[in-house]
Amino acid sequence: MAAKYGLPPFLAQVVTAHAYRRWLSRKASAHVVRDRKRGYACDVSGYKQAIHAAVLRSGGRDAYTHELLDWSLISTYENEASRMGRHAYKASLALLPTVDHHAPGAANADFRICAWRTNDAKNDLPIEAFVALCKRVVAQAETAERNSDATLPANLPMTTPPPDIDAIIERLARHRQRATYGALAGLVGGVARSVMGRHMRTPRNSWVVSAATGEPTGYADHEKDPALRVNPRIIATADDLRRWLRGVA
Repeated sequence: MAAKYGLPPFLAQVVTAHAYRRWLSRKASAHVVRDRKRGYACDVSGYKQAIHAAVLRSGGRDAYTHELLDWSLISTYENEASRMGRHAYKASLALLPTVDHHAPGAANADFRICAWRTNDAKNDLPIEAFVALCKRVVAQAETAERNSDATLPANLPMTTPPPDIDAIIERLARHRQRATYGALAGLVGGVARSVMGRHMRTPRNSWVVSAATGEPTGYADHEKDPALRVNPRIIATADDLRRWLRGVA
């Protein structure tokens, strides 16, 4: 069995072969139980082969977003910790590798590896419906951001000096908190598309992001903070950013 389900090369320094094979067996068994209830003919051996093949194809990344998954999280989920931690606990496992039926309802074992966050969003949607939904979300976010650009920000009174943009970015980076270009522009004055125009593309500055993508526009991977998506929350308005700044040091 060790040779048949050998540890993928990209996981060699992340998890042990024993931990990987245990995860593989558990995932295959869980999917067999679920799919047999749905009337499909399947077995653990066949599903282990299919899931292992999907892992190898993934290269360690989410099949739908291409995010690098955190394989050190496999087999760490705890029901009691989830019950106590609720949303915060789930957010901490956002990049936990999971097994997804690429086409729910298909009789064959067509699996993809993706993050728990992605799997939770896709749920039982066929891939075409999931992509269409994502496009509608992005289109609406871009429309909202353009509308934000077209309106004047609610500036502070003239007697109050504008907030220090670098001090705000420093606090966002320190607390691992993303805020949109529109939120920052609404607070310091200006428009979303140019508020960060004079700032270099650095990990510290990557905490100011597009509302549409949750990522800083135009940044290469090495220019982004590695912890950028640890906190799923994104501050989207100037008022929310102002309230958040009041509550942090």
